[in-house]
Amino acid sequence: MMWCTTLHQMMIVCIFLGAANGMYLTMDTSLAVDTLPDRNKTTNNNSNHNMDSDDKEGEEGSAQLLGIWGVAGFVGSAL
Repeated sequence: MMWCTTLHQMMIVCIFLGAANGMYLTMDTSLAVDTLPDRNKTTNNNSNHNMDSDDKEGEEGSAQLLGIWGVAGFVGSAL
């Protein structure tokens, strides 16, 4: 940004950097969500199996993993 001599040039650079950062964060989040364990894959198809409790456990596990991912990203950028 040191090479910008006018406000117009600075705005163009900021728009470009903002769009690039948005694309990066979108792909980063997509990859993080895609690497979560698939809770729909079950090896036990027992009819007495309670699906509601499994769905809740899967959602809690995914939420915990995404929380850890978010904290790690924050701590990494803060350092």
